[in-house]
Amino acid sequence: MADSPLFSSSTRGQLIDPWPIDGTQFDYVNVDAFFAQLRSIGTSFTDEQRANGPWILVTSVDEQAFKCIQDSHHELLDLWSILYNPVDYTISTKMESFFHGTLAMAITRWLDGKLTTMGLNHEAIFTGTANHTLFVLNRAGQRVLNDVGNPEIIRKRADQTVHPFTVQAPRSMKWPSLVLEVSYSESRAKIGEDLRLWLQNSQSEIRFAMAAFITARSKTISIEEWKVRTRAGTQEQPRYTAERIQFMSIEKPRSHGDPIITGSFTVPFDRLLLRQPTAGETDFDMSQKDLRQIAAQVWRSQSIGDAWRQ
Repeated sequence: MADSPLFSSSTRGQLIDPWPIDGTQFDYVNVDAFFAQLRSIGTSFTDEQRANGPWILVTSVDEQAFKCIQDSHHELLDLWSILYNPVDYTISTKMESFFHGTLAMAITRWLDGKLTTMGLNHEAIFTGTANHTLFVLNRAGQRVLNDVGNPEIIRKRADQTVHPFTVQAPRSMKWPSLVLEVSYSESRAKIGEDLRLWLQNSQSEIRFAMAAFITARSKTISIEEWKVRTRAGTQEQPRYTAERIQFMSIEKPRSHGDPIITGSFTVPFDRLLLRQPTAGETDFDMSQKDLRQIAAQVWRSQSIGDAWRQ
């Protein structure tokens, strides 16, 4: 991450150029109030707030206060990334654990590595967590209207989006071909609903909806594909939901044994690059070795959080 504009050569305790200007800000009182505030903020976030101002700024945090936060070993330390600035006595924090960020990056590197091996890295654009504007849709796939009759919209960030470098008309570059959502603290139902909105808003131009989950206790990792399905309803008004259609999971060994791997996972070539493969080009299969390497990075990231709290 680039240096935060919070870090400056200013006098200690004086806040210069607070960042981000559209984020939430509060003063530090004590360690209990700090975590109570984070818990309250985390449960009240809307998708719009997550997309526009995911960083929270905490002021008046002297070095002793920061040490109290470190020594607390609070459960929320696994769910929030925290950056301390001892010059301005501030904390910048957002609801994204080391596990979450590491898994999103490890999957990105896996896919980019597959593209590079086939000499195709120039054919895909990784746009990361760029903002996208989506309509709020009910379970019938219809736009939800606000009090004055206008469609409600939200701005969302996936954990990764991939666009093919070129597309054939009538398709435009508006929508990615692949979207990835990662979850460490969010429920499967919430991720499924997010993916439904991505798929239905794009009118199927997003060809591959990918989800990755980390269970908080066991640190089991599951890599999955989801699709929109029609559920019970009427012919005139069907109900739509997103469901998992393929998965591959890895369970962390309890001792010195090997991890347990279940299932398989493939990103079809034509659904990512929107063309048929030619000689030497294949689907993007995740091997057991690939998944072990991804999992090793995620599980190792716990040592970063542990070191931070020492």
